[in-house]
Amino acid sequence: PKAHLNCCIQNAHISSFYGFTQDPITNEYLMVLEYSSNGTLRNFIQENPDLLDWKYRSIILENIALGLRTIHSANLIHGNLHTGNILQDHSRSIISDFKFSMKHNDKNDNSFPSSNTSSREVYGVIPFMAPEVLGGQHPTLSSDIYSFGIIMWELSSFNPPFHDKAHDVKLIMELFNGCRPDVVKGTPDAYVSLMKRCWHSDPTKRPTAEELVYLVKELSTYTCFKKINLSEKESLKINLTNSLKNTHPLATYSSKLLPTLYTDHNQDDNEDDNDQLSEYDESVESAPLILLNNNNLL
Repeated sequence: PKAHLNCCIQNAHISSFYGFTQDPITNEYLMVLEYSSNGTLRNFIQENPDLLDWKYRSIILENIALGLRTIHSANLIHGNLHTGNILQDHSRSIISDFKFSMKHNDKNDNSFPSSNTSSREVYGVIPFMAPEVLGGQHPTLSSDIYSFGIIMWELSSFNPPFHDKAHDVKLIMELFNGCRPDVVKGTPDAYVSLMKRCWHSDPTKRPTAEELVYLVKELSTYTCFKKINLSEKESLKINLTNSLKNTHPLATYSSKLLPTLYTDHNQDDNEDDNDQLSEYDESVESAPLILLNNNNLL
């Protein structure tokens, strides 16, 4: 909470922290965070495709990059960045949910949240998690940048990443081995170039948050970002409608406690792996909620 408070004081693109409250029934302590009128970025994308021309999308990305720069400048890693943790308040995008933020260790990147979570387990949304984290390494500044790249893809497609696949150990293995979402036809070349750099398999090839702010600002200067034609709007609407119809029943975008490939490498087959994944899902679903965001109360 202290780190969150320091960051939100410095930047309008990080959710404000108002303090704690206590559930009168469970006695659990809850964090009270800023309310955002448009809910999460994922909801905003799906409900407002007509508004999201390339210029608007570049503004959203710049907002997120500015917030991420403040977090990283404070020597913190967000650790769970995805469109469900980005809030949208009119034209302002806000990074939220610092439950799994952690200190960055420049020497060995071995910092990790002080919790009961094993170093061989990770918590998050599979499609947004960097391959090295899925492979058992600790989250880093670079893994936040990877997540930013996947957010770029969702903004380019209006679809949640890998919505048509089960989010299971098979997908984890595919991501670890270099699988990425297919680039959407019509995405500007400069946008694709930055997106691919952010999700590069080699963390050292990804831009820093400082570089990201500059590179995203550059995007908005391209002519193709000034407007969006009617045929593209219709194409994006069709794309969004089809994705909602074709969503896999095991595609899930809520954060979960997951086994990493490091944990699973001695498993005999994928069936055993998926059994283990189900056990993790059940344990998370039964755990008490300890983080409150007003948008979850709608």
